[in-house]
Amino acid sequence: MIVQVAGSSEGMIKAFAISEVVDGKITEAISRATKLSIFYGEAIGAGFKYSVETVLSAMEAMRVIGMEMPE
Repeated sequence: MIVQVAGSSEGMIKAFAISEVVDGKITEAISRATKLSIFYGEAIGAGFKYSVETVLSAMEAMRVIGMEMPE
């Protein structure tokens, strides 16, 4: 599973972090990403926005549709 984190402060900064998470640790990864975003938000102040999104890796996505990644 891939966890994407995006943060921005209106008109100033856009930052992205992408992490691959081992099976069974997605809840902990999302919690850590959220806590880190809150930390940055408190430091930056008003106007800071963030989002956390989970997506499948290419190999996971291929398995979902019954295919395998080419070698």
